[in-house]
Amino acid sequence: MSLQEIKDKAETWIQAFKDQILSPQEDYFDSNGVYWIGVSTPAPMPSDGATNETDPSIFAPGMPSWSDFGIVIATELDYAIRVDSIRKLPDCFAFQIVAEISWQGANYDKKSVYHHSWEDEPWVQTGPFA
Repeated sequence: MSLQEIKDKAETWIQAFKDQILSPQEDYFDSNGVYWIGVSTPAPMPSDGATNETDPSIFAPGMPSWSDFGIVIATELDYAIRVDSIRKLPDCFAFQIVAEISWQGANYDKKSVYHHSWEDEPWVQTGPFA
């Protein structure tokens, strides 16, 4: 499988995941004042097209795990996924879905940020840089 094929697969997952996560995130924010955080899985991040097992029981301190939050993820992936709670402005909360790929020693990530609407960012090489 090529890097582009893995990117395409991760982008397809992100697009489908947007529908799955939006309502639970809004409910969680209304109840807790923060967005839920989904810790990166699988860990370690797969590389060069290999797959690693995901861990739906992994959680950020004080937050539900992926499975406890009601999120169903594949048992194996060839990229890593996570959900971050972020601030767009000093008092504006948002969250982002992130897919990460390790390929031939370089890392790439793709983010979709939700702050009142979805904003898709392009793939970015996040390291290492020569």
